[in-house]
Amino acid sequence: MREKLAEASYVTVRVMRCGRDDYSYQRMAIPQKVFERILNDGDKNTGSLEDMMAEMLPFVSPVQLFIQEPDGRFSFYTIPEDLNELSDYPPQGRPLQGTIAHITETLEHEARDEAADEGLEL
Repeated sequence: MREKLAEASYVTVRVMRCGRDDYSYQRMAIPQKVFERILNDGDKNTGSLEDMMAEMLPFVSPVQLFIQEPDGRFSFYTIPEDLNELSDYPPQGRPLQGTIAHITETLEHEARDEAADEGLEL
């Protein structure tokens, strides 16, 4: 899913904390109208990717919209409850499991790739 939103790059992902330094990650595909609904109705948390992931509770699997802002910070948007954690939309690719460093590196890399595809620079 390649979209341009106010000079920000985004990747929709499911990130789950499985243990102390053990995380699972999987991309999601969602329609544009659902994306816009999340931006309007979801709760936004912005800051360091590592700090936001470290605050996650183990074995809770929130689906969140991941955005790298133009200033380099990251934002996660929660999914409104009535969207049922996007269960109507399929995951993309295989899930990835690893340490916080491995998952954050993957997320940062994907955000850079999405930005480059849209002619943005992060």
